[in-house]
Amino acid sequence: MKGSGLSKDQIRVDSLWPFDPGYLAVAFFAVVLGIPSLLYPFGFDQSNQAFIATRLMEGDTLFSDVACLKPPLPIYFHLLSLKLFGRDMASVRLLDMAWTALICLSLHRFCLAAFGERGRWMGILSGLFYAHFYYTHRFWHSAQTDGWLNLPVVLAMALVVSTLENKDEKGDKGVFAKWLLIGLLSDCALLFKYSAAGFPAFFLMAALLYLFKGGAGGRYALGGLLTGLAAGGAVFVLWLWSTGGLAGFVGGHLSDVLAYGTKSIQSGVAPKDSGSPMSLIKRLFTFSQGYDRLKGSPGSFLFGAGGAVFALFSVVSFSKRRAQWILVFIWFLAAWFSTAVQARWFPYHYLPVLAPWAIFAAYFIYTLFRITGIFIDSLPLRFFPIALLTVYAMFSMPLFPSHGYISPSVQLMMLEGYLFEGNTRLSLWKSGAFEVSRNFSVKETIAVADYLNANSSPDDSMFVWGSDMAIYFLVPRPRVTKIDSSFQASGLVVSPPCAAPGSLRTDFEKNPPELFILQEGDQIPHILGNKMDSKAMFLENKEIFSFISDRYTEEAKVERFTIYRLRKNPLPQSVGKTGERAISGGLKG
Repeated sequence: MKGSGLSKDQIRVDSLWPFDPGYLAVAFFAVVLGIPSLLYPFGFDQSNQAFIATRLMEGDTLFSDVACLKPPLPIYFHLLSLKLFGRDMASVRLLDMAWTALICLSLHRFCLAAFGERGRWMGILSGLFYAHFYYTHRFWHSAQTDGWLNLPVVLAMALVVSTLENKDEKGDKGVFAKWLLIGLLSDCALLFKYSAAGFPAFFLMAALLYLFKGGAGGRYALGGLLTGLAAGGAVFVLWLWSTGGLAGFVGGHLSDVLAYGTKSIQSGVAPKDSGSPMSLIKRLFTFSQGYDRLKGSPGSFLFGAGGAVFALFSVVSFSKRRAQWILVFIWFLAAWFSTAVQARWFPYHYLPVLAPWAIFAAYFIYTLFRITGIFIDSLPLRFFPIALLTVYAMFSMPLFPSHGYISPSVQLMMLEGYLFEGNTRLSLWKSGAFEVSRNFSVKETIAVADYLNANSSPDDSMFVWGSDMAIYFLVPRPRVTKIDSSFQASGLVVSPPCAAPGSLRTDFEKNPPELFILQEGDQIPHILGNKMDSKAMFLENKEIFSFISDRYTEEAKVERFTIYRLRKNPLPQSVGKTGERAISGGLKG
C-alpha cells in the first residue's frame, strides 16, 4: 500500500473496528437476503420463548421460574424485540435480521484482521455465504439461539486474531482490555447456549499460545481473559441474586438442563446411549447428520470443502498466514464439538459451524480467482465464471428441504406474492407452506387462535395444556399461573412454580381459568423423548384430570385441540364421577 509503509498483503487493524468500504456491501447482502424471513411465523422454540418474554415483560414471573431449557439471553432477546417492535411475530425476525447482519460484518472484520488486503474480498464473500447459509433455514430453524451466539463468538475471534498478529499500540493495557472483552464475549456465548462451553476453552488455548509467544504481553492476555470470564459470571450471579431468582435457577433450571442433557432419548433424535462418554466420542467422529446441513446447498458445501483443502495446504506449507488458518481450523473444531456434544441434532444446531465454514467457502472463491489469473489476463473474463459459480452456490436447491431448509427461489416467490399479489402473512401461514413434521402445524394453531378470538372475551383467562405457546401469543388473554407449559404440568420437567405435585391443582382451585385448551399429538414426545403426548399426560395426571372433569364442559374441537369452558355451577360430587368417566371416554376415543 503506497505511502503507508505496509505491503499489499497487510492492512492496519490496530483500532478496534477500522472502517472498510466492504462493510457496506456485506450489510447490503445480509439485509436483502433476510427480508423474506420477515414473513415467517413462529416455530416451537420461538413461540415458547416469546410467550415467556411476555410474562417477563408483564413482571409476573422470574426467569428462574420458567420451564425452559434455554439460557436467559434467548428469552431476553425476544423481550427486547417485543419492546422495540411491538407484539408481533415479525418483531423477533427484525431483530434477528439486524443481528445476522452484525455477524456478517464481524466476519468481514475477522478477515481484515487475519488476512490483510485479501481479507477485504474474503470478508465480503464470507459475509455473503454466512447470510446465505443462515437464511436457507426455514422459519423453525432461524431466529434461534444457536445462530445468535455466533455474534459474540465471531467478535471474540476477531479480537483474538488482531492481538495475536498485531502489536497493540496501547501496550500491555490494550492487550489486557481486548482479552477482558474476549472473556466477556465468551460468557455471552454461554448465556445463549450452554453447550458453547467449547469456545471459552478454545479462547483459553489461544491466550496460552499468546503467553508462550508474547512474553509479558501473553500474561496480560491470560489475565484479561480470566478476569473477563470471572467478571461476566459474577455479574450474572449478582443479577439472579438481586431478582431473587438465584436459588430457583440453581435448584430448578440448571437441574432441569442437566437432567435433559443426560437423558436417554428414545424418539430417534439421538442414540439410546446419548449420555455416555463413549457415545460423545463416537458422535465427534461419526456426526453423520451434521453433513446433511453442509450438503443442504451442494455448491456451498463444495466451496467450503474446497476452501478447507486450500487452507490446509497453507498450514502444511508453512505460509505466512499459517497461524491464522490454524485458528480458523480450531474455531471450526470448537464449533463442531459444541454441536456434537448436545446429542440433539436439528438444522439450527449447526449454525456455529457455518461461520468458519463461510470463511472456507470465501477462501475457495478467492483462491480460484487468483488461479485463473495465471491463464487469463482479462479481469472481466476472470470475474465472470467465478460470479456464475458463486450464484450457483447461493441458489442451488437444498437437497433436504424436509429437514428445515428453504431455497432462495422459494423465498423470492413468497416475497413476490406478498408485495405484488396481495398475499398477507396470515394467508401464507394458512396456506400450509409452513407445516413441518413431528406434529407441528402453524395452520392448526391459527385455526384455534381464530376460534378463541371470535368466541371468547378478552377478559377470559385460559390455560393451554400442550406445547404450542403461540396460542398465548396470538390470543391475548389473562393467565392463571406464573408460567403455563406442559413441561411443568407433566411433571417430567419441574420448576419452582409447580414443584409440589398438587400445586397446579391448587392454582386452578384458587383461580380456575375460564378456558382450558387441551392439545393432542403435539411436540412433547419428540422434545422429552417419551411416548406420551400432552393428551396422554393429561389422562395420567389424576389431580388435574379430575378437576377438569368436575368443573368444565367441552365446548368445541378445532383441529387437534379440544376447548373446555368453566361451568357456572360445578357438578355435585356424585355426578362428578360420571362426568369424569364421560370426559375420559371422549378423550380416549
